[in-house]
Formats: sequence, structure tokens, C-alpha cells
Amino acid sequence: SKNAAHLEPFCYGMVEIVPGKQLDHLITVVPIDAFVGIRTSLAKSLGASAVVSATERLLEAGESDKRIWQTLLGWLKYVDSAKNFQPLLVDGYILILLHCLGLAPRLDQCINCGKSFREVIWNGQPALYFAGGGLVCDTCRIKKEYVGEQLASLGLREVSTLQLLLTGEWQKISAFPLEVAEAKRVHALVYQFLSYHTERKIGDWGKLQL
Repeated sequence: SKNAAHLEPFCYGMVEIVPGKQLDHLITVVPIDAFVGIRTSLAKSLGASAVVSATERLLEAGESDKRIWQTLLGWLKYVDSAKNFQPLLVDGYILILLHCLGLAPRLDQCINCGKSFREVIWNGQPALYFAGGGLVCDTCRIKKEYVGEQLASLGLREVSTLQLLLTGEWQKISAFPLEVAEAKRVHALVYQFLSYHTERKIGDWGKLQL
């Protein structure tokens, strides 16, 4: 109980844990950052809750990954200091998390036949192919739809936004101009892709943010 104040959601600190026979015991906590900027904003708090929850659900206890830790901490620090919160930042974090896990969608060419990005975008209706893990051209889309594969149609705007999210450049993502309908469409793509590639139930953060 003496450490409770330093163990609230989004608290960043150094902890000392002693293994026990059945349960581990937390001995001391040295606080580093409480992320007050997140705590005092409902929108930021909801976004941070979604990010932390998704990270917890997708990772195994006791397995360390420096890239994921640095990404999470960097995201929290940026959101904490940002003047405004853009819900697209959560979608961006999720894609970077999937990238660290080797599951990010490939968007630079047709993953099925290898057509260039230019050919895919300007010839017919491309789609996001969930099982294949990326972009497919119009010809491949028709073939996959014929056999009942799960796909989602894409336009240049959606592809460009997804590519931006995969950069992990939070400041550019936060400033990226998107209409509400466009943001909802991109979020739906990210959430569908995440849901397809994970066996663990993760709540739809878009219902809280948009």
C-alpha cells in the first residue's frame, strides 16, 4: 500500500521485485514520471489506456523487447506533452507494435503477384488482404474474393495514411489532416487487421476515441 501512489496507470518508475514461491513481491518503487499531461486529459487518458492494454495483451509476461519498450515510452512522452490529442496516434502505435512483432502489413507492392505500388494503386481497386498481410492488386483481389478470403478495399488516401502510421513519427501523424469519416475508415482497417492476426481479444478503442 505504501507504493500505491506510484503504481497508478501510466506511472513510469523503477521497481524492485523479489520472487516468491507462489507470488512475486514488490518491495520498492522509485517514481520517474507520472505523465500528468495524460492524466489531466480525458482524450489522452482513453488513448493511453488503449495503448497500454493492447501492449499488455499482445506480450507474454517475462519476455523483454527493448524496441517495444522504447516505442511505448516514446509514445507516452509525446502524448503527455502534446497540446492536442489525435486519435490516429493510437492506430499508429498499434501498427508499430505489430511491426515489432513481425505482423505489420506490407504496403509497398502487391504481396501476391509482386506488382509495383504504382501499378497496384492506379489500376483497378486494390485491397488489404488480411491473411496475406498486405496490399493486393485488383486482379489478385478478385481471385481472393472468389474463394472467400477476407479483404478490405483501399484507396490511395487510406494507403498513404497507413504508410505514415508505420513510420512512427508521432508529430507528423498528429498533424496529419483527416476528415472524421477518413479517420474512422483507417481505424477500422487497423482494428480489423489487428483482430485477424491476434488470438487475444482486444477492445475496439475507436468506440472511445471517435
